[in-house]
Amino acid sequence: RGNDFRIVTYNIAHGRGTGESNWSDSVSRGKRLRAIGAWLREVDADVVVLNEVDFSSVWSGHENQAALLAEAAGYRYRVELTNIDVSVPFANLRFGNAVLSRMPITKAEVIELPGYAWWETMMGGKKLAVLCQVELGEGMRVGVVGAHFDTRGDEGIRIASAREVNTAVKGWGLPTVVVGDLNSTPAGLPGARVGADGRSGVDVLLEEGGFTRVVVGDDSGEATPTFPSWGADRAID
Repeated sequence: RGNDFRIVTYNIAHGRGTGESNWSDSVSRGKRLRAIGAWLREVDADVVVLNEVDFSSVWSGHENQAALLAEAAGYRYRVELTNIDVSVPFANLRFGNAVLSRMPITKAEVIELPGYAWWETMMGGKKLAVLCQVELGEGMRVGVVGAHFDTRGDEGIRIASAREVNTAVKGWGLPTVVVGDLNSTPAGLPGARVGADGRSGVDVLLEEGGFTRVVVGDDSGEATPTFPSWGADRAID
């Protein structure tokens, strides 16, 4: 692998697979999580960014899925970022993003993203991002942003989220990778939603943040559809 830095992003959807509900049976959920852990160990990336990870939720038996996957795949360091935290008698929902790393994470900062509705944010939380500093050794370090942008509403909420990420990254002054479930497609690709100026959230990351998009494509260089997994017709993130 030499000096390559390898990163994986995976929205694990609470371990429910392609099921429409998070209330799937615990046996199936456990099998999926073990399979994800085995796959991550085989891929052996330096850093893994996970979205929709349960830290303690009634529908997944209050299991910390980030801890489970970190142990299964052999990651020593991790950061957990709670997006939603709701507690009621006899039940709670606590889930969000996680960053797993083979190298030390020496600094982490929450990036506040705009909420979909003020009352929802007040009652339970909202989508967030986290910026981590990963030590590569020999004085080298890299920033990793694990993000989950809200899929609801018009593209304005994702454009605003992208600008918050850009501001945070510039403040750190590190070479940085932004990964996660951005729910945004570059303008001009199938399924793209855009704001008033014809740009999407991903476009704002590229044009205002100075990022370069890594394209999953075919031999022609065209972006390959990646979503949804059971019949992909859009290239997102």
